[in-house]
Amino acid sequence: MKKLLIITYYWPPCGGPSVQRWIQLSHNIRNFGWQPVILTTQNGDYPLIDNSLEKNISPSIKVIRTKTLRFGEIFKILTGKKKLPYGSLDTKKNDSIIKKFLFYIRRNFIAPDIRIIWNKQALKVAKSLLRKTDFDTIITTGPPHSTHLIGLKLQSQFKVKWYADFRDPWTNIVYNANEERFFLTRMIDKYLEQKVISRADSVITVSKFIAQDLPKGEKIVLSNGFNHKDFENIEYTKNHKFRIKYIGKLTQGREIFSILNTINKISKDIEDENIEFSFIGTYNDEPTEFRDKFKYIDFRFVPYLTHNDAIGEMVQAEILLLLINNYSGNKGMLTLKMFEYIGSRTFILGIGPTNGNAAEIINKLNAGKMIDYNQENLLKKQIIEKHKQWKKKLVVRNNSNINEFSTFEIAKKLSDFLDNDKLG
Repeated sequence: MKKLLIITYYWPPCGGPSVQRWIQLSHNIRNFGWQPVILTTQNGDYPLIDNSLEKNISPSIKVIRTKTLRFGEIFKILTGKKKLPYGSLDTKKNDSIIKKFLFYIRRNFIAPDIRIIWNKQALKVAKSLLRKTDFDTIITTGPPHSTHLIGLKLQSQFKVKWYADFRDPWTNIVYNANEERFFLTRMIDKYLEQKVISRADSVITVSKFIAQDLPKGEKIVLSNGFNHKDFENIEYTKNHKFRIKYIGKLTQGREIFSILNTINKISKDIEDENIEFSFIGTYNDEPTEFRDKFKYIDFRFVPYLTHNDAIGEMVQAEILLLLINNYSGNKGMLTLKMFEYIGSRTFILGIGPTNGNAAEIINKLNAGKMIDYNQENLLKKQIIEKHKQWKKKLVVRNNSNINEFSTFEIAKKLSDFLDNDKLG
């Protein structure tokens, strides 16, 4: 079998969407003649911990872990906060001076990201691996995009193909796009981005808009997908509640209050106390202001769940809410969660650009409806329509052929590309 070295900062027990893409691809690509080896962290700054993901990794996949300094420990000591904020560089008025100062330093003096402190140790181990084993290909995946700098240095010393996988944009990622940064820091970041893209044998992106938005270079699009096996033996069951669910974090640019206001009006107007809105893995503590502000919604707050339990929540719903961050680069946002929503066959109600990649796929698969920001009337119409179907005891699930977005098919495309430098 051909040998593939995958360098990724995030790997189980890290939880959340950042690990799912390469857990699934590394597992499935073995069916097409590739043996992956994972180089990752032993104790990284992880947004979430999900030990249940370990069982999804085949014993035949070798995982090499290296130690790394953890900024999260420093952040905890200085601020008293248990967790390092993830996916945002935003600060609020009531944040401590220390937190504001640390975020100021991160925004203006660090490029591309704080997790670059892993690179020295990872590079040392990667060089040792390449001297002992003839790898056919290296893939680095980001965020964190500092990981691509490891591939850049390896390529300059070893005759091996190297592909940089962009799960999100680099300099135009949402938390950079929404924050002011020093000019010099932005220029250094852009320089590193351009250097990686120009030197990599090819850049892999999850959407065509991200590919178009990145600097010029060789690029191919390989979307995320869902694992069919995750949904085996899980069947939708009608409940006495009409269940609308949002699963995941609320990051910068994902506004929820106007949506809840619309749902609250609907619940009041139709006098149905059985409209339930669930936040799954969104809040660690229940925000009491929601119940006070939206009195006609039956709220349910569920802390972070294991991946398998989250999949079950997706199936047992009438509407799954998908929020696309409201910023200039959002047309290319294709979250892994969206594909798992598709795999659940539950109706997807998306709020975001109607001419973006997410809308294109949802429409193609008849998986739901994407509504542009602030289109309250259309949002109201969709919810009322689904609620009427539920009241009539109609079971509405998506029966379209969604196989092209299974992780097995995505892995096959990746294998075709690695074998031939082109997508099959």
